Amino acid sequence: MAKQMIKYIESQPAVWQQICELLPGWAEQMAQDMLYAGPVRRVVMVGSGSSYYAALAAAYLLDEPGSPEFFAAVPTRLGLLGRPAPGTVYWLVSQSGNSTSTQAAAGRLRAQGAAVWAITGDEASPLAHCAQGHLLIPCGEERVGPKTKGMTCTFLTLWLLGRALSGPNLARQATRGLEPFWRHRNNWRCAARGPPNARR
Repeated sequence: MAKQMIKYIESQPAVWQQICELLPGWAEQMAQDMLYAGPVRRVVMVGSGSSYYAALAAAYLLDEPGSPEFFAAVPTRLGLLGRPAPGTVYWLVSQSGNSTSTQAAAGRLRAQGAAVWAITGDEASPLAHCAQGHLLIPCGEERVGPKTKGMTCTFLTLWLLGRALSGPNLARQATRGLEPFWRHRNNWRCAARGPPNARR
């Protein structure tokens, strides 16, 4: 299992680069679909476990003047935010797309007339079909370990989608500052494997 986890960690820079190449166009299309019904003033990202922590990090970085308000919430505490209001959209986030609590939240929200969008790593997953639209987290499989790759890829996907929703071409502009990561992949390999005396 440890070798497979290291492989997942080492693959992250290449996967991030792929996300930055694919996501801006996808995100801009999804943002346009969201804005079709009117201005978006508030985004609530709903997820559990690593998906929730990725949403928290994205919400923090997306907190900028002139942008929609971004919040992170776990499915079981969603009611604390009140009933869906005009201008609010909900992003249901799950790497696997199989989270039963997030699926249940999607059902409750849709029953209240909320705008619900799914963001998962599997477009054939149950959650992907619980919403009016779906955005793929193109992170590939991650069957063992603490979902390190999935969390970083989920964060990057949410951040780029948030930038696309905040203004035209902002997602594409955001990827330009990440290019140094692709040029230092060997450093990631060393960090994943640890110091030499830790590899024995």
